[in-house]
Amino acid sequence: MVQLLLFGFAIDLHPKHLPTALLAYDNDAFVSRAVSELEAVGYFKVVARTQDPAETERWLATSRVQFVLELPRHFGIDAVTGEQPEVKLIADATDPVASIVATQAAAANKNVLSVRLKLEQRYNPDGSSRLFVVPGLLGVVLTLTLVLLGAFCLDANASRAAWKRWPCYPSRAVQCWSAKSCPISSLAVYCLWRC
Repeated sequence: MVQLLLFGFAIDLHPKHLPTALLAYDNDAFVSRAVSELEAVGYFKVVARTQDPAETERWLATSRVQFVLELPRHFGIDAVTGEQPEVKLIADATDPVASIVATQAAAANKNVLSVRLKLEQRYNPDGSSRLFVVPGLLGVVLTLTLVLLGAFCLDANASRAAWKRWPCYPSRAVQCWSAKSCPISSLAVYCLWRC
């Protein structure tokens, strides 16, 4: 039932307003127009601006942003002269479900943007599912294993009537509880730390 609610309502495979960085060397009305037209698509939200390409690479690598919109130098001049400037949209494709939908929407609206749009996917350009599905499934399996292991430990104690003796020996109850829960908790913390 929980999974039905989770997958039916909580997990959105059609995300909107994804964090986007703007790499622009100019700061004029043409850049502002390009940003507003990209945000009007609905999938992108410019959260940071810079003129340093290394900074956008850091933001992509640390997942601060999921996309980088790179406008070329003299973007406004090219737009005024009627040339279609080449704009690069760099996507963090570690989660290809979100990045593919957004890049397809941007490619469909490139005529509205009046640019030549070049799409570039980083970190998982092939969209390989083993890089984003397997870690999630591994987390689910580990969670279920730890929950079942804890339930089996508690059930074994309950069947031996150990729970009835715990209130009589408070110090031993704490010792017994910590002996049962510490290995499971430390394994869970280790698994979370490694992921």
